[in-house]
Amino acid sequence: MRTLQVALMVAVLAGVPLAGDSFVPSASDTNLMNRVASFQLLAKGFEPFVGPSDGYETSYITLRVSIRNNSDKDLQIMTGDLQFNDAKGTAVDSEFLDYYSVIKAHSTVTADFRAKYNGLMSENVNLRNAQVSDLRTVFYPGGMYFTDGVLLGSVWNSLYCRNPEHRGRGPCDFVAHPYQ
Repeated sequence: MRTLQVALMVAVLAGVPLAGDSFVPSASDTNLMNRVASFQLLAKGFEPFVGPSDGYETSYITLRVSIRNNSDKDLQIMTGDLQFNDAKGTAVDSEFLDYYSVIKAHSTVTADFRAKYNGLMSENVNLRNAQVSDLRTVFYPGGMYFTDGVLLGSVWNSLYCRNPEHRGRGPCDFVAHPYQ
């Protein structure tokens, strides 16, 4: 058992993915990615479950976020977690970010996201009820890929690379996803 624990610890520290997990970015990549992108929550809304006729069986929290590329390179893909903190810095909720659209160097874009809402999860309820002005957005990056081929962290396990039409192209051509 101890051998298995040591092997798992070595795998995590070496950045080897575990089932359903992605590579853990190095500290230097994480520092760079935190300087590359900055986020601001602009608006928040709610899409309630309407009924079977709407084709969905869930409600959503809608999030409008501005994303700033602070680098000298065009950013094509980024993955990670967006954490929303209250004014005191306490985490309210965290949502996975899988963004794949080019953001030109030194420019800002606005993106809309939908997060599934579960009224039984206090984090979801707190995010829904919080005022936008009271929330601060913190990005915990997983990976970034630039149009010139530079890769920071890992995007190979992102939803982008799992899409069959993206396999073997751009950032998805450097390694096969072992869990497909």
